[in-house]
Amino acid sequence: LPHLSRYVQNHVLPASYAQAEPPFDGIAEVWFESIDVMRENAGHPALERIRADEANFIDASSMGDLIAEERVVKAPEPGRPWVKLMALVKRQSGLNLDEFRSRYGETLAGMVAPLPEVAGYIQSYCRIGAYRDGREPDFDALASLFLDDPAALTALVGSEAMASIREYEAGIFQMESIRAAVVREVPIV
Repeated sequence: LPHLSRYVQNHVLPASYAQAEPPFDGIAEVWFESIDVMRENAGHPALERIRADEANFIDASSMGDLIAEERVVKAPEPGRPWVKLMALVKRQSGLNLDEFRSRYGETLAGMVAPLPEVAGYIQSYCRIGAYRDGREPDFDALASLFLDDPAALTALVGSEAMASIREYEAGIFQMESIRAAVVREVPIV
């Protein structure tokens, strides 16, 4: 695909690492230099070949997308085979976007990043254009927590600090709409 600057597949780990059936089988992350560069690929023969191949292994009716801008809260060490907890989140009804981004990006980030189990933390915010003309995207952000291994995730989930974080999250997220899974990052490009 022309002008692709980075491509990472995130494969859901076996059920033994997860608390429940994951809501998705994987997440592909694709980076471009800019939104305009990304748009230049519309109708490109390479993109058409990609879409045709996806039909061989992806149920298109269950596939979604989130065009996002990354905010690196805590940079993970590059090149390590991290375990990641990836969570798609939707803000509480009645919480305006600016307030959500402030509470998520400042307060919640400040609670999560210092935890010893968290080796990296990236928040990816849905682009503002998705909200034009009163539209409301399915998700407002994607959180990616980088951990050393499944044991670190277990320690994090069972920690007292995480209990406080969950309580705070309940005030900003529609908790029932969160779609999360534990994945292994597989860098392609």
